[in-house]
Amino acid sequence: PPIWFKLTPNQKAFVQLNKKPTQLALPRKYHHEGITGRFSDKTRLMEFIDWGIMSNDKGMKKCMEEWEKCLKKANATGFKKNSSEQKSLQKACQALFEKRKSIKKLPVKELKSNGQVAGVEILLPQYGKKGDEPLFKVKVKKAKYTGSRRQGYVDQASLYILELKDYKSFVRLSTGKKNAAIMAFLMNQDSFGPLIIDEPEQYLDVSAITGTLVPRMRLLKTEQQIICVTKDEYILLSGDAENVLAAQSEKNIDVITGDINSHEIQQQVLEIFEGDAKGKSLQDKNRKLAAILEVS
Repeated sequence: PPIWFKLTPNQKAFVQLNKKPTQLALPRKYHHEGITGRFSDKTRLMEFIDWGIMSNDKGMKKCMEEWEKCLKKANATGFKKNSSEQKSLQKACQALFEKRKSIKKLPVKELKSNGQVAGVEILLPQYGKKGDEPLFKVKVKKAKYTGSRRQGYVDQASLYILELKDYKSFVRLSTGKKNAAIMAFLMNQDSFGPLIIDEPEQYLDVSAITGTLVPRMRLLKTEQQIICVTKDEYILLSGDAENVLAAQSEKNIDVITGDINSHEIQQQVLEIFEGDAKGKSLQDKNRKLAAILEVS
C-alpha cells in the first residue's frame, strides 16, 4: 500500500500520515501548447492573472467571485440589454477593474485615452527584476461591458517582458523566450509541495536558461523543494543543486547526496557530460564546466 505524507504548515518538511488523507491536493500539470495559447489570448490571460496572481488579495478574490456569479446569470439570459442581470454584471465588472487598481504591493498606473481611464499598467516585481526594474508587467485594457457575448465583459490583458532597457510584448518574443516567461509565471504559483521540472532545456534557449530559469530556481529553492530532470550542465551547476541523482542507465542508478562542489559529484558530472573523467579534475577536463562552477 502507498505511504502518505503531508507538508507541514511552515512548508519545511513532510510528515508521514497513519492513513490516507480525506482530501488530496493533486499537482497541477500544464500542457505546453495549451498554456502558450492562454498567454497569447488577451481575455484568457486576464482570467489567468486574476486567479493565479491577484487572488491572494481577499478583496480581489471576493470581487472575482461576484463577477463570475453575475456573468453566469447574465449569460443564462443571453446578456439581455438593460436587464437586471446585465446591470449587475456591469457593476461587478467595474468593481473588479477598480479593485485591480488598489492591489497591495503591486505598483499600478492608470492608462488614459481622451481624458478617460481606459486601462491600467501593473508591474509584477515578484517575478524577478533586472536592476530595479521588474522583469514583467501587464497592461489591462478595460472592456466596454456591453454586448451579447461573454468577451464584452472580460478586460483584456497583454504581458510585457523587459528586454535590455525596454519592455517587449509577449507575442513578439522568440519561442524560447516565450517559454521562459511562461515558466517564470508557473514557478510562482503558490508553493504547495515539490516542484517538478522535466528537461526544461527542450523548450528554452540558452539565454532563457541563464537569464530566467536558473535565477528563478535559485530563489525558489529556499522556499520549496525543486526536482529537476536535466541534461544541461548549466542548470545542474549554476542551479546550485544540493542533491544529485546520476542515472548511468535504466538499470544502474547511482544516487549521490551532497553539494555540487563536492569532488565526487563533480566526477559524476564529468562522466555524464564528457564520457570519462579518468581521475582528472574538473578544471583540467572541462574548462567550460569549471568556469560555470566558479561563478555559481
